Amino acid sequence: MGTSEAPALAAVNDSGGERLYIAWKGADRDQSIYWSSSTDGHKWEDQLILGGAETACAPALVAFRGVLHAFWRGGEQVARSNQGIYMSVRGDTGWSAPVALPGIASAESPAPAAVGDTLYLAHRGTHATLDNDKFIRLWSSGNGVNWVSRANPPDAYSDLAPALAAHDGRLHLIWKSASGPEIWYTSFDGDHTWQPPSRVAAFETGCAPALHAFRRGPGSTELQLGWRGSTL
Repeated sequence: MGTSEAPALAAVNDSGGERLYIAWKGADRDQSIYWSSSTDGHKWEDQLILGGAETACAPALVAFRGVLHAFWRGGEQVARSNQGIYMSVRGDTGWSAPVALPGIASAESPAPAAVGDTLYLAHRGTHATLDNDKFIRLWSSGNGVNWVSRANPPDAYSDLAPALAAHDGRLHLIWKSASGPEIWYTSFDGDHTWQPPSRVAAFETGCAPALHAFRRGPGSTELQLGWRGSTL
């Protein structure tokens, strides 16, 4: 297994237990999306290609209503940059055919998360020669098919992919600043209200951060943030 981007992980309930899935872009110029799964996190099934999927960035995985969903940004060709966002769902008969999400596009990887019966997707804007849109946007869906634009986080700009996680009934967003290595954070109540953005201590990064809720024990859940250091 090889890749030139970050891999994605997600766990889904499977016949009373959990199955762990991993997905990744191919190495170097290989823009195919590969995936594998494991019931114990040690022994992995042979890698397979997600048919019809092509990306220039890292894919993303999320479990929504007990079903695995994959999201990715389109591929790069010699004279064309496909910045559309695509989705595929893994059902009993395998992965569904990739579907483009209408009106949703990004220069970087999308960031999905599920809060209850709502699936959310965050992403930065597109990149063109004379227009580099770094503003972070938020979308939601109740069924994974129909998507609506939601209130965007205020003053949230990034040149990389943001990170999104569900915790304590809220949506949490982390991103690298578009103008420097600072890491910023805000949370969303799921309706209309975002908290004012705040800087995450003195942490700095040169890459996209990662965010996830982790249950340390009964009744004890906290957000965990991971990031690579800054090169500045």
